[in-house]
Amino acid sequence: MQERREIFIDGGQFTTRPQMHSYLQGLITGVSYEGRNLDALHDALTSICTPTLITVQNLDTARNFLNGYVDRT
Repeated sequence: MQERREIFIDGGQFTTRPQMHSYLQGLITGVSYEGRNLDALHDALTSICTPTLITVQNLDTARNFLNGYVDRT
């Protein structure tokens, strides 16, 4: 049985789009995440082959700083 991977995202750790993408790039390992945009994030997330649980904390904080950008992810 394949082990499940867990990724914990703290939305309070980023206040700008570039900062968010840098933060996420550091968390999403094992797949290519070259761009700093939503298309690159989508490609990286859909390329993960291991069963993965992603937990997001402090999402409201990120929403406040990124003005709806988080809701498009």
